[in-house]
Amino acid sequence: MKKSLFILIIALIFVVQHYFSEEILFFTLHEQGHRKMIAKLENHYRVLPGEPDEHLNARRKAIYSIRVIEDQECYVIFLHHKAEGRDYIHLYDARTFELWSSKSLYPYWVDSSGDDSFCRVVDLNGDGNLEIAVIANSRAGKKLRIFKINQLTLTEVPLNMAENYAQIIPVDLNRDGKIEIMAQTRKNGILQAPELFHYHHQQLIKLQPVQFPSAVRKYEEYLNKVKEGISYQAGMQEIQQIDLELSTLKFLLSLEKHKEFDQLILSLRSDLALNLDHPYRLRMYRTRIYQAWQVMEKQNNEREAKKIIASAIKELHAMTMERSEYEIQSLVYLEMAGYYRWKNELNASKLYLQNALNLNPRNVLAKDMMESYFLVSVTH
Repeated sequence: MKKSLFILIIALIFVVQHYFSEEILFFTLHEQGHRKMIAKLENHYRVLPGEPDEHLNARRKAIYSIRVIEDQECYVIFLHHKAEGRDYIHLYDARTFELWSSKSLYPYWVDSSGDDSFCRVVDLNGDGNLEIAVIANSRAGKKLRIFKINQLTLTEVPLNMAENYAQIIPVDLNRDGKIEIMAQTRKNGILQAPELFHYHHQQLIKLQPVQFPSAVRKYEEYLNKVKEGISYQAGMQEIQQIDLELSTLKFLLSLEKHKEFDQLILSLRSDLALNLDHPYRLRMYRTRIYQAWQVMEKQNNEREAKKIIASAIKELHAMTMERSEYEIQSLVYLEMAGYYRWKNELNASKLYLQNALNLNPRNVLAKDMMESYFLVSVTH
């Protein structure tokens, strides 16, 4: 009995210590106004994590003060509705705690469990104006969403950005006070070369990676780490090495290093020609597609690029099933859509996907691409 009581007392001490340490941390990280605002929230809301505090090794809650009309202060809070399972942005009067505006992020959500969650009120472009920004998740992937306050109402800024990123990192790469948006897709388990953007005049402007040597170096370091990891793995080692080289091909193309691109693609094709198994033939096909992309980059010649793609499609399917001209053309449009997606020319990409589906409504790859790029449901 005494032993059980002793264990109970010790457990209670730990619980009390944990509770008070959490309370002390909350008081340390947040000013009085923020604490009062959070206390006024309804019980079914949970405040999402905000900026990290490097000194305390903890994260603040995603609540921010911002001044609007006639210097009237308000609070912007990123919230999770426990019952609905949905995430919201709320705008409150900082004096009365009255809710002015509510914006649901659905069908997106915030990944609040990871260290890369991003819910901020921040000056993205160094112009002195604050943006309400969140990296949101969907069934397709990640996307940056930006909101502004218009007459005490939260409104979203439409951005020219695809939906299928695996990783998005806002970071000031060259320390000029402007935040670069570094976004990466993932293919066959490997992060692809970073796509870089600036937010300017309520638009995302695509940047050239060569302008940011630190981003280039970081990705080169990542590729080297992946290569080191592959060398210790068995079974799929050769395929993984080829996938790494295909990722490097795209990287070289983004840097306009055409001589290195040509050297690597010749080496890759030489290795792939030795094996006629389907996984190798698929990767040989991908080298042809990247060759077509290079034609677009160097010559902007769609006609020649489409010829290369059509030839690659016929070669890929020669040993399996015969494709009709409509099916081949639909797949050509699919690959052209992939190129324009890579260039972030999303209107052109979407048009090519629509044409691919018009030619062949059963083109499953085009349906999947349409849904992942643009988060739309295709019902052909």
